[in-house]
Amino acid sequence: GGPTIIHGIHLMDSLLWLLGEWETVTALTATLERTIETEDVSAALVRFKNGTIATIVNSVLSPRQETYLRIDFSKATVEVSGLYAVTHDQWRWMVNPALSAEEQAALEKATALPEVEISPSQETQIRCVYDDMKTGTPPLTTGRERRRTVEFLTCLYKSAATGQSVSAGSITVDDPWYHSFCPVP
Repeated sequence: GGPTIIHGIHLMDSLLWLLGEWETVTALTATLERTIETEDVSAALVRFKNGTIATIVNSVLSPRQETYLRIDFSKATVEVSGLYAVTHDQWRWMVNPALSAEEQAALEKATALPEVEISPSQETQIRCVYDDMKTGTPPLTTGRERRRTVEFLTCLYKSAATGQSVSAGSITVDDPWYHSFCPVP
């Protein structure tokens, strides 16, 4: 796979978790510079069921390797940048200065990161799954949630290949895209 499935999946997964159910994706992919069988750049426009519109760019063309997510709300902008996994110190919040001091304080309190930071390592993730299994606690992330991310990526690739917008849930078991990110005709 190219940067979309290999690099971009991490923050696209976070984006889907943060913004909820998505509705349609319209995407482009290209191999512009690298001699590879996959894309070296992709771009997508995503509409979410709540009306939110997001743009996504995945690229291995820049010498600056960075994973970057920015979400603009009417009351604040949230940004995070890093490479694959991010820590508390990589998050930036910019509250709208037009808000009253009370609104700003309330927003800052509501969006404060937890005091104790949990390492984003794979070891931590495996430990959480193991602890959940030991205690019988439902896992924070389920197979259904992971499938949602894979479906989104499949729809992104299908959109890029067909030049058409693709809707969530439209790839069914009889669709060649159900079985492959790049089905052979």
